[in-house]
This record gives sequence, structure tokens and C-alpha cells, in this order.
Amino acid sequence: MLFGYWYGTRDPKLEQQFSDYRQCVEDNQNRSWPLFGWLWGESLEASAAAQLVRQTIPLVCREYAGKGNGGWNPPRIVSKREWQGYSDVERMFYVSAYIETGLELMVLSHQNEDVNLLTQCMKNKGIDKVLEKLGEIEIEWQYPMPWTVSKALGTVCKGY
Repeated sequence: MLFGYWYGTRDPKLEQQFSDYRQCVEDNQNRSWPLFGWLWGESLEASAAAQLVRQTIPLVCREYAGKGNGGWNPPRIVSKREWQGYSDVERMFYVSAYIETGLELMVLSHQNEDVNLLTQCMKNKGIDKVLEKLGEIEIEWQYPMPWTVSKALGTVCKGY
């Protein structure tokens, strides 16, 4: 979702922003990402994804502006070995976090129709259906894991 939004525009400025974001994520993937809204009691109702997108990532990644090496290569956060070692619960958390983060980014970019469609799909189908579909399709390890999650999500939500 994130990659598709930025990549679809083919704007050099957005390409650099994506590259900067990728560099930040790759450099900080083992970092503890505190949820300040919960920690300070300011955003107790906000999801973890909302807090990461709106507060934590901008704070941590602000020093990366202009430091990405360009290009549209998405960050690789989960390896094949890691994914295969995940329990069902860990996979559920991964897919849920991916969808919540995508929703939050769509909210911020005012993609209201897409937000409504994805929200309806998740209310009607749920994460379980996405995980079920994910188990049925071949994971394309030449791409980052969100590529395959997006394919599963798109199949489940087709028609919304």
C-alpha cells in the first residue's frame, strides 16, 4: 500500500522520500519503537500503527531526510527464515500491523474512499481470511513480504 501510493506517482520528490524512509527503517529495524501516546496517556485510543505513523516514525526518521540512496526498492524487514519461524499469532500481528499502517497512511493522504473500502472489507472478512489466503498463495521471496500480503489482501477484498 505504502509502496504503491508512492510508486504510482513516479514523482522524483516522492521517490527520495520513500528512499529516505527505507533507509531509516533498515537502519532502525532492531530498535525499540516506543508508543508515546500510550506511554504519556495522550492517545490511549489510537492504534499502535496510528501512533507509529503520526508520531514515532517522523520523530525517529527526521534525520534521514535526503539520506536515502534513491530508487524504489522497498525495505526488507522480514526474511523467509523469520516468516517461516513465526507462530500463527505472530503472523496475525504482522498482517494486522501491515493493514493498520496502510489504513493510517491512506487516512493521512486523504484516500477516503479506499479507507472506507478496506474498513468494510476487514469488518466483513477479517484478518483470518487474509491469513487463510496468504497460506494458499506462493510467497514471492524476491519481493519483500508486504508484496505477498498485499496480494492476499487484494484477493480477499476484491469487489469492495
